[in-house]
Amino acid sequence: MNVAEAYDPVRALTASWRLLMRAPLPLFIGGAILVLVSDGWSTGVNFGESHGRPRGEVVLGVLLVGLCCGLIGLLISSWLSVGLANAVEKTVTNGSARFDDLFESRGRFFDMVLLRVLFALIWIGALVPIAAAILIGLLAANAWHWPPGPVILAVFTFVLLYLPVLMYVVLGFSLSVQAVAIEGLAPTAALRRSWSLVHGNRLRILLYWIVMIVFTLLGFCLCCIGMLWTGAMAQVAANDSYLALVKSDEYAGSWLTTNVPPSPAQSPPPMPG
Repeated sequence: MNVAEAYDPVRALTASWRLLMRAPLPLFIGGAILVLVSDGWSTGVNFGESHGRPRGEVVLGVLLVGLCCGLIGLLISSWLSVGLANAVEKTVTNGSARFDDLFESRGRFFDMVLLRVLFALIWIGALVPIAAAILIGLLAANAWHWPPGPVILAVFTFVLLYLPVLMYVVLGFSLSVQAVAIEGLAPTAALRRSWSLVHGNRLRILLYWIVMIVFTLLGFCLCCIGMLWTGAMAQVAANDSYLALVKSDEYAGSWLTTNVPPSPAQSPPPMPG
């Protein structure tokens, strides 16, 4: 498949649903946990807010809680990102996956941790111009006594003009997680691989991620708990799309494409005697 076919969000979500029906336990649990550790790691941010402690102690406590939660979330999401990709690939190939497939790191755990750290640093670097613009705006308004209206307008205009640059960079590396989890690439090689795959297809990839985010958030309509299901579907779809793109020959011969049900696993021959 080409990028347009592999990253068609309707095709990907349809395939994700069929994969979840074939292996609901590993794919749903793996995807749901990834949603939780990705979105819920900062729940301790307001810790101690209403307690009458000295302000410095509260800030230090919040920072320590946030650091611990972030580190735990990083380790869990790195491990399960590889495990979920492994389970998705096995379901595409064999029509089933075991629960313990989620915990097979295949020697890619530390590469995934390093990749996520590198990606965070890329994010921070890409956000530096925005932070600098806001800092200069505050300095201009408070220290240099410039009128706040023009300062706010200037900062807003800069941020608006810079957003396409930010999205260009972030989208270029947005497939790097799957490059490590599915192809087993080293972190820097995964970043280069993602940049190469996305080249010339950024608008399509942007549309794909927007649809996945909106689809995930639709789970809030089901008393929030539905977000675990929609989020798991989006996580499975991301791995399915990458498989369809980089292993197109294998994917074309799979039961997902041929619509031929996978053969049941053969039972071992009886022991002699």
